[in-house]
Amino acid sequence: MATLSINPLNELTLKDHVKARARTMLASLDDEKGDWCEIARYTGHPGIEALRVTAKGTMRPKSRPIYDGYATRAFRYVESGLYSGNSSPNRPWFKFGLKRDRDGVEETHASRVWLDACASVLAMILAGSNFYRVARSNYGELAKFAVAAGIMDEDWEKGIVCIALTIGEYAIDVDKNGDVDTLLRIVGMTTRQIVDAFVRRDDGTMDWEAVDTSVQSAWTSSLYGQVFTVYHLIEPNKEYREGAWGSAGMRWRSVKWMDADARPKTLLEHKGYREKPFWAVRWKVYGNDVWARGPGHDVLPDMRELQMQSKRKGEATDLIVKPPTQGPKGFKMEPGRHEAIANADAGKIEVIYEAPYQAIQLVGQDLNDCRQAIREGTYADLFMAFIERDGVQPLNDLETQLRDQEKMTQLGPVIEGINNDMLAIVIERVFAIAFRGQLLPPPPEDMEGEEIEIEFISILAQAQKMMGMAQTERSLSFVGVVAQFQPDVVDKVDGDALVEDYWDRSAAPALGLRDQATVDAIRAQRQQQRQMEQMASMAAPAEQGVKAAALLNQMSQQ
Repeated sequence: MATLSINPLNELTLKDHVKARARTMLASLDDEKGDWCEIARYTGHPGIEALRVTAKGTMRPKSRPIYDGYATRAFRYVESGLYSGNSSPNRPWFKFGLKRDRDGVEETHASRVWLDACASVLAMILAGSNFYRVARSNYGELAKFAVAAGIMDEDWEKGIVCIALTIGEYAIDVDKNGDVDTLLRIVGMTTRQIVDAFVRRDDGTMDWEAVDTSVQSAWTSSLYGQVFTVYHLIEPNKEYREGAWGSAGMRWRSVKWMDADARPKTLLEHKGYREKPFWAVRWKVYGNDVWARGPGHDVLPDMRELQMQSKRKGEATDLIVKPPTQGPKGFKMEPGRHEAIANADAGKIEVIYEAPYQAIQLVGQDLNDCRQAIREGTYADLFMAFIERDGVQPLNDLETQLRDQEKMTQLGPVIEGINNDMLAIVIERVFAIAFRGQLLPPPPEDMEGEEIEIEFISILAQAQKMMGMAQTERSLSFVGVVAQFQPDVVDKVDGDALVEDYWDRSAAPALGLRDQATVDAIRAQRQQQRQMEQMASMAAPAEQGVKAAALLNQMSQQ
């Protein structure tokens, strides 16, 4: 077993190192679990077992009554909006381009076509896997808990397979720049799963050396459903060497071990990854914090008040509809019930307390205020804007554009975080897997040595880019007005540059735009045709003049 020279005075084995990191990372979860547990309870899935255990080892309540489900519906809007707006499988949401810093050299038409073909291959790989199901789950957890994570592994059948991590079942750590570079996953695996993954060989024999003896005992006792805790740590490989064989040649290290295994050097699995195999996107991070704050934290007080006020409204309604009364013993006030009473006065029913009917209206107003706060705090109003839009109907185009631009400005930092910390990692990983599997078309010769960059063209990302086109369109309209009395003002506008910029912002396919050489040839041919038509138009009067002169000469001779 190799040792790690983390501390020259005390060399640690690999298992000692990963267990030390795991202890440190798990300690950071305790301060966050309280809020996460409440958010989960109010937003529709309170049964996350990992969040129920407190730092003292006690268990939080598994579930409590929910009197109003508005928060659940609001976060559902946000989840669907982020999913369809950032990485919908129904439309392209990314494309490739060459690095911008190429000393002014533009992409050739052949390179653009090849990059579009590569994007199509990656789109098919993603669509054939479970990525989009994992992505949707991530968007929901990101809005609620301000963090979401997933793992992508290679698969011989589908190309890739993704794993969605649930809040409380993993921990993260950051590097010196504040970027997430380490992921710790706590997995509950059954006896059968451990045997299939780490014990059973391809030839059917069993190798029990890597697992704890308790697994073998459970297997021989047919306790196939018994659950064991397995830890999985992914971190940068500090022993990475360029061109090295085996795990030393991998940029990322992956280690799995059993919690029950007390042997100092035994690991379930030790392997590496060439690319970052996981992503962890955070909503908003303050300073050097590891964990982030998001809409779920912002509206947590409103969700608490909403539940309390909903309960109070139900109590007020009961007091009005079924007020407390006093009367004969054994008498029950039920709809349609007839009670025969000999003495009318003795059977008289009196209301002890009559609640004012205005109470329901007052409590209802508080409920609406709480719902409005949740709708705004979760950004659900941005995705419901075209359904529940206040103001004058219909809105004019300018007002619509201004509102949309304001919404995109608010979502801008979140969209950038999703693109950089999640989707970019996904695309780089899938591209590398497809390249190693020889699934990509051969590149053109002019692509040799070029660096490829990812450009996101999802609905939300594209809407941000198109925000600048509104100013361009208004400027062109102004130029058109000025050109009515000063035609030469159009010479100030570079139409080719505007078309290139608009084409790039709108994410239109490269096949629809001609390369510059073809455009120059077309324009040269058009210019030549115009010159020929001009010469022909000038030659016609000259020919007519010659004929007229000849006719006059003939007439004079006669």
